[in-house]
Amino acid sequence: MTPDALFKDRTVKLISFSIGKRSFSVSDALNASGMGLSEFLAIGPTIYSQGADISHEMNIHEVRDWFLKPDALFGYMGLTEFQHSVKSANQAKKIAIASIVISGILALGPIATSWLGG
Repeated sequence: MTPDALFKDRTVKLISFSIGKRSFSVSDALNASGMGLSEFLAIGPTIYSQGADISHEMNIHEVRDWFLKPDALFGYMGLTEFQHSVKSANQAKKIAIASIVISGILALGPIATSWLGG
């Protein structure tokens, strides 16, 4: 699975949204992540510190402060590092291929000169 595909996951979208905004309503989080309320209620206690306050009885339009658990934050940070490493590896591969092509062209120069000139 690619990092870009992982960033399309609703849980990852929710964590990303939570990093960008500390205070928000459940309704805002649902809209940003594409989750349904039942999915949020199942996942919320695993990524937010106030897990006991996440229930069907809460007002989903009430703006609250949300605190990510360290595991959720560091997991997201690990995912972003993975994404950056994949991009860096692709850039390094392109540079290596270009270097090989240029070296090949430069190596052919003296051979062609000696063959034509000499």
